[in-house]
Amino acid sequence: MHQSFDNPRVAPAEMPRTIQGHLLFDEIGTFLFANGLDLTALNLMCAHDYLSRSNRKLERAIEEALVTRTALTNDWVENFYAESPVAERRAARIASTTEQVEAVLGQCLELVERARGSAHVYSDALQAEADRLTTAEALPAVERLIGLTRAMVSQTRDIQEELRQRSIETTQLRTVLQSAQREAQVDHLTGLPNRRAFDTRLRQAAEASADHSRPSAIALCDIDHFKAINDAHGHDVGDRVLGLVASSLQKAAGEQCYVARFGGEEFALIFEDCTVAAATVIVEELRRTLGARHLVNQETHKPIGHVTFSAGVATLEPADGGAASLKRADTALYAAKQGGRNRVLAAEPDTEMRSAA
Repeated sequence: MHQSFDNPRVAPAEMPRTIQGHLLFDEIGTFLFANGLDLTALNLMCAHDYLSRSNRKLERAIEEALVTRTALTNDWVENFYAESPVAERRAARIASTTEQVEAVLGQCLELVERARGSAHVYSDALQAEADRLTTAEALPAVERLIGLTRAMVSQTRDIQEELRQRSIETTQLRTVLQSAQREAQVDHLTGLPNRRAFDTRLRQAAEASADHSRPSAIALCDIDHFKAINDAHGHDVGDRVLGLVASSLQKAAGEQCYVARFGGEEFALIFEDCTVAAATVIVEELRRTLGARHLVNQETHKPIGHVTFSAGVATLEPADGGAASLKRADTALYAAKQGGRNRVLAAEPDTEMRSAA
């Protein structure tokens, strides 16, 4: 924990709602800065859920972390919500709302452009009429008409400028929303897609496999003895190891493979247009390549040693959006861990395991 955080988290019932809202806002900021959490949508949701006592499971988890002096990191928050079905429903609602806002913004942009075009045409027409009227006899009524027309032209130009500014602001807001959507799909530590993004891609891959009768496979990889690395060298080194494994998997697996951080020290891979046998060979080669490297802590020059992983591979079946296949891959991973680690096991459709060796 970066520093202690003392907070009653309960505003007096008789306190006006506006004041309660300001207090909660201040407490959320204090909570984030006290724990060194980034200002992300997920961390804001975590702080709000905890401080407003709206998520008992989260409250118990944070209280336990406080007692055990476990750091509340960005990774801790992401892992907690990745495993929370309630959070998934809330995330789905947030995503749905964002999509609706996107649609409304698109309509606003279209209306603004139409209004700007109409105002431009009207301005040109009024100016032309004013130019023609100045050639006529300067009768008082005509002069007044010219004055009114020119005033209308000026006002119309002001409206055009205001519409132009609103168009710029709306475009900027859309950019911010798109950036937030991308951020919500990326693991901050490794730069890989996160669990939420993986779940979406898994459903899409399962649907594509069903529609086109194409073989696909998935794999779950878990770094062996990762806790020992953290204990011996610290969490900063552990984070760098995670980043190394992530980049190694992504680079070696190639474009045909979708690599995501599944949670903690676990990574998930989706192989489209690939049989489980071929996917198993690829994962086995990834395991051999990574395990051959001898790592050293660049700060202390202490050897970290060889980093290995265990993996389970399964055929991606369309049923349940790939959920059953993911469970088979997880079962194969567990068997690989139980069988001595640093190995790859493939699960057949009947869940029997076979080694890649």
